[in-house]
Amino acid sequence: MTAALLDAPRLSMSEVARHLGVHTSSVWRWKLRGSGGRKLRTFLVGGRRYILVADLEAFLAAGQEPLDREAKASSPNADRATAAEAALTNRGI
Repeated sequence: MTAALLDAPRLSMSEVARHLGVHTSSVWRWKLRGSGGRKLRTFLVGGRRYILVADLEAFLAAGQEPLDREAKASSPNADRATAAEAALTNRGI
């Protein structure tokens, strides 16, 4: 399983922050406390923390799901998350 992690597309915490246009502390907060009831999964390699691109995409997609059926209006961060996903796609991530 470790080889699969090393071969999978991944980003460092600072790369994620840069790509999403947020501060690195926001990415750490998503890892430690989560957002919308979901934590960002990370793993450690050689003292550096990484995020699998698939885990980042799942985390961003989960943030766009409404919390209940009556919540039809998009969340204030939905547009930002959509823009972040588009930026990652444009960069081939």
